[in-house]
Amino acid sequence: MDKNDLQLMATKLNLQDDDLSKLCDHQKISTTAEIVNDISHNDLLDLPIKTKADTELERRLREIKFQQELRKDWILFLVKDVIVYSATVIFIFIFVSFYLFNIIFPG
Repeated sequence: MDKNDLQLMATKLNLQDDDLSKLCDHQKISTTAEIVNDISHNDLLDLPIKTKADTELERRLREIKFQQELRKDWILFLVKDVIVYSATVIFIFIFVSFYLFNIIFPG
């Protein structure tokens, strides 16, 4: 893919000229330091300060989520392992007893 192909794609996608130059420019690779310097420090200052009540609420929320996951795991265990396993064993016993009944009492 060369610059001409990108220009054709840009006209099809209605890209701006500066977007096209960003697509074609392979030499402008930023270093990590340049990326860090470009970050706006004002965004970091706008972060909310966590109070003790906020941390307590977050801890309580994590506990509730853990309890929900534990409850879900138990439900899945009961459905998958207990009910399905029991139904399979009962089906096998019924099938074997029917087979033995036909062997013992033919016809």
